Amino acid sequence: MVASSRNDEERMGVKEAVQWLWNAVKIRAKMKFWLFRGTTPEEVLEKLKVASNTDKNYKYYSKYFFKYYVKYPGRQPPNLPTKVADGIMQARLHNWLEKRLTPPQVFKEMGFTGTFASARGDPTYKYFVQYSKMWSDLQVRLVKEADEVMKARLDTWLEKNLSPPQVFKKLGFIGTFDSARGDPNYKYFEQYSKMWSDLQ
Repeated sequence: MVASSRNDEERMGVKEAVQWLWNAVKIRAKMKFWLFRGTTPEEVLEKLKVASNTDKNYKYYSKYFFKYYVKYPGRQPPNLPTKVADGIMQARLHNWLEKRLTPPQVFKEMGFTGTFASARGDPTYKYFVQYSKMWSDLQVRLVKEADEVMKARLDTWLEKNLSPPQVFKKLGFIGTFDSARGDPNYKYFEQYSKMWSDLQ
């Protein structure tokens, strides 16, 4: 009797988990559709039947709210509380970073014209400065990751006992060693040549 009761509880637990997951997938699909159609946050609030921030669908509404104003910045009301407006701007910065927009592209996206120096007096310029730092940090991280990937390749080639001329070709170089010296990847060839000669 106890085993049967436990199995029923497990089945109910699995059934509830599947139902919860299915509902979450449906809501996310609806949100993508609403965002595509430009459904306002107020309309979504009604569709999700959210009456307070303790409702179960409030988290979906909150995500939609920020995504909406990231996608449609021109529709953002001017009288939003500072904290909310800042949250929307932070979401935009992260969206631009995901899209790999460069600082000059973001400068234009923010509606600035002219030089960086000419925009310094604008209150939203601080977000451009923040984005420039985020972009710079990303570049450092990407270079580090690329170096780690290349180091792994060099180790693999060394295990296969490839000669420096073979690695030169693997790195995509043609012509002479001297003609490739200006390429940023030439440092990997030099690094490999040293690793290879150390083993000989």
